[in-house]
Amino acid sequence: MDEVQNLQIQMASLLIYQSVFAEEAGQLFLALLQAIRFSARDYQRCLTTYGLWFRELAAHGQTWEEYLLDRILQDENPFSQQCQYQDLAALPPALTMAVRHDLGILQNIYQCTSDRLSAWVRHATHCAVAPIPAQPVVRPPLTNHQDWREGLPALVNHYRRHGTGLLARYRALRWQQGTWVGIAHPDPVDFADLVGCEEQKQRLQANVEALLAGYPAQNVLLYGSRGSGKSSLVKALIQAYGDRGLRLLEVPRDSLRDLPAIVAALPQRAQKFVLFADDLSFEEDDNDFKSFKVLLEGTLVAKPANTIVCATSNRRHLVREVWGDRPAPKTTKI
Repeated sequence: MDEVQNLQIQMASLLIYQSVFAEEAGQLFLALLQAIRFSARDYQRCLTTYGLWFRELAAHGQTWEEYLLDRILQDENPFSQQCQYQDLAALPPALTMAVRHDLGILQNIYQCTSDRLSAWVRHATHCAVAPIPAQPVVRPPLTNHQDWREGLPALVNHYRRHGTGLLARYRALRWQQGTWVGIAHPDPVDFADLVGCEEQKQRLQANVEALLAGYPAQNVLLYGSRGSGKSSLVKALIQAYGDRGLRLLEVPRDSLRDLPAIVAALPQRAQKFVLFADDLSFEEDDNDFKSFKVLLEGTLVAKPANTIVCATSNRRHLVREVWGDRPAPKTTKI
């Protein structure tokens, strides 16, 4: 089919947005186009591939059109990263031209709707009944432009407001084995659910409000006895400020040594970040404490203005400082 082959050629010529099709549904879409094109050799493969593609979209709770738009709006690429901290006019002209080129192609792919794919499969396999298509739901910011290339400024504004990649998809993430893992269902605790800590709640919220407004904000240590609501106060930030671009990034105790690498990647992001270190305590010669101290006190590299640390502990002093809190001295036999 000439129409399918032309679409494949366009997709192969993408310059910036190739990774839009890197996940399973995108790969199955590519496989489906190939199966439709060569269906005369294998009808069963064409129908099976359509079924796998349909099922993958159903697992995401999306139609193909919705899925494609989400991948575009969340894509990590040189353009989406740079326009989070630069105006459109300041971007390299070659990069802007490449994005306009890709948007024209992506619009053509978007117009390859579920209905059209279903009709193609029916025609290619001579099925008496067309495979069931999914009904699309239109979303901004691109779909309100007749020509997606005209929507480039709106796309830049979207990246600047919402960011890209996992940080656009999730409000809470956890550092795990050297990479961020999104938390699809974070603890839904709300500030209204927390009682008996009004002063702490107000101070924490005022500090985060300053961070979101672009003003200097302080690192925070919440200390107190176990069960007093320290961690819940931090988790409640997701519900209160997630819609305003705040991201809660949990760094486990055994990953504190990765803090320099973590922080280095945050300054050029659109969102504001709270690095959450829960239930901390250190020995005096603890190497993890040294990494944590460097983050708090700073080095020659400036602390990111869009990031604060929020730690919780059962003790006011993270390092043993009181003599009575030290381990009993060891005796040596002579």
